[in-house]
Amino acid sequence: MKLALQIALGIILATAILSFGGLATTAGVAWWANKQIERTLTEQREQQAERDRAAIEARRAEVERERLAAIQAQQARKASEARRLEQNSIANAFEDQYRPPPGCTNPQSDTRWVECVDIRARAKAEFMGKQRLFKESREEIRIAD
Repeated sequence: MKLALQIALGIILATAILSFGGLATTAGVAWWANKQIERTLTEQREQQAERDRAAIEARRAEVERERLAAIQAQQARKASEARRLEQNSIANAFEDQYRPPPGCTNPQSDTRWVECVDIRARAKAEFMGKQRLFKESREEIRIAD
């Protein structure tokens, strides 16, 4: 009977050792799997954070491009308005200083009318040429400053 008890005790002890070993292995595998899941989740969070940062930076760049485009459009409008005002000013200056020669205020014939138109066109071309030279000389002075 002693032998039977020893055998039964050995079997119980072996079963307990194997059970605890299995539990330890299962616990180890569960711990390892948990660590893998945590690492994967951490990587996914980091990747999502990087995508979020990239999206924010892309939006910031888009806003900056839109802001610069708006500034350029405003500058273009101002430059266009300045050119228009300058052209109007020059045209008004020509009209203010131009005095038609005698007989051109109310020409009596078509021939005289054509001559008067030619005289006015030459006077305007000369005036515009002088204005262009004056403007170029002002621009050269600005560049030299």
